Amino acid sequence: MGTALERAFASIFIIVLGYFLKRVGLFGKDDYDVAAKICMNVTLPAAIITGFGSYEQDYSLFIVVLLGALCNAAMIAAAWFITARSARKERIFQLFALPGYQIGTFTLPYIGGILGPYGILVTCMFDMGNALFACGGTYAIVSASPAVEGAERLPVKELIKRVFSTVPFLIYIIAMVWVSLGLTVPGWLLVLAAPIGAANALVAMFMIGMMIEIRLGRGELAATAATLAIRYAVSAALALFLYFCTPFPLVIRQVLALVVFSPVSALAPIFTARCGGDIGLAGFAGSISIILSIAAMTVCMMLMGI
Repeated sequence: MGTALERAFASIFIIVLGYFLKRVGLFGKDDYDVAAKICMNVTLPAAIITGFGSYEQDYSLFIVVLLGALCNAAMIAAAWFITARSARKERIFQLFALPGYQIGTFTLPYIGGILGPYGILVTCMFDMGNALFACGGTYAIVSASPAVEGAERLPVKELIKRVFSTVPFLIYIIAMVWVSLGLTVPGWLLVLAAPIGAANALVAMFMIGMMIEIRLGRGELAATAATLAIRYAVSAALALFLYFCTPFPLVIRQVLALVVFSPVSALAPIFTARCGGDIGLAGFAGSISIILSIAAMTVCMMLMGI
């Protein structure tokens, strides 16, 4: 229990530090982009490589990829049903705030230090299924809906290109093919990747702190509270099902129960804006979800005795 709490407090401290240094002017409001580029193109790929270094021939892990996609599909279905009678802007906000998980830049560094390389591997496998929706799939579904008439629509070819052109996703694909062929990650590559991947937690949490924007309007608070209450209620139901009703080994079930409490996808505000929604509200909801996810994951770890 102490380990989970210590990890939570350390993560919160780094996030608060990033936010504080931005507020005092040491960093500009757009400087998070530098940290984001380092995270997405350097430290996160290295963490993924480190995770696959512990891979052993276990094809059940491929089911985890499918579960990542199915959890997103469940969230989209819930959002579609709940927002059927909502106003256009509110519906757009909720359709992007409910599905999609911020795993690579949050969950992976948060739980990686506790569950080790194999935990990182399982998290990466789930994120592959998640990325199909969070990196463009959900946007394609929402923008094609009559409920968001007038939204910017990208060709299918462009959406596929965006999903498959991100460095972490390419690393996932290459690593998956590599280990499926019965090959192991070269030792020299793991030696190089391990210290870089270890820095992913610091870079990711610091980046999140610099991204946070706090908005305290009564309407924004109410809309955010209602949406996130639904998101985390569905997440709790998914966590219980994945932990108690799936036939995986304990460590896989532990990871699955944790990843469904991941914060709102970092791309949600971008897609919200493209569909004509409130980007400020989407960004605020994402910031609050980070705090809630830290609390939810920490409690979840305690209950599971991690």
